[in-house]
Amino acid sequence: MVVAGALLGCVTGLLAGALGGYVDTVLTWLTNSILCFPAIMLAMAFVMALEPGVTAVVIGLAIHSFPWYMRTLRGEVLRISSLDFVKSAGAIGASRTRTLIHHILPHLISTIVLQMAAVFGASVLSLAALGFLGMGAQPPTAELGAMITDGQQFFLTGQWWLAAFPGLVLLVAVTLTTIVADRARELLDPRGEYVAAD
Repeated sequence: MVVAGALLGCVTGLLAGALGGYVDTVLTWLTNSILCFPAIMLAMAFVMALEPGVTAVVIGLAIHSFPWYMRTLRGEVLRISSLDFVKSAGAIGASRTRTLIHHILPHLISTIVLQMAAVFGASVLSLAALGFLGMGAQPPTAELGAMITDGQQFFLTGQWWLAAFPGLVLLVAVTLTTIVADRARELLDPRGEYVAAD
């Protein structure tokens, strides 16, 4: 879901930033409209429209996450386009497509990686929440949220670990993701110019 959202967000962000005009206006309006809906609700809508399972959840979460990539990359494209080396490329006759691919896109790699790291933790939590509600992965597929739900009924019998351990794994996974994202930001953006949209 993170990769799918990143691909869609990168394409729309590049188009909005590079083309501007009506394309920028329409894509910005579309992304703002999607962001009006909470991620869980949008994913639940896809689950109800399709069927409970990983596919519907991935589609819903990917559609909700791509606006964050789009907004971040659109801003970066506009910022980089105003730099002298990009203007020089256009002045010597480089086409808009060549300038975008060879001069702007390479400078966006670190931003894309950082945004993916920032979105990953939120996506894991959303996936677990939907699994907890019974709308995520269906049996016999193992899923942390569903495991917490199944383990709740054994609390009164003293088998608390059946729900506690999946919750602990979820906590550790999201915490490690945050640590890795912070470390990646320090390595890829030492000047601190990047601000994750999450």
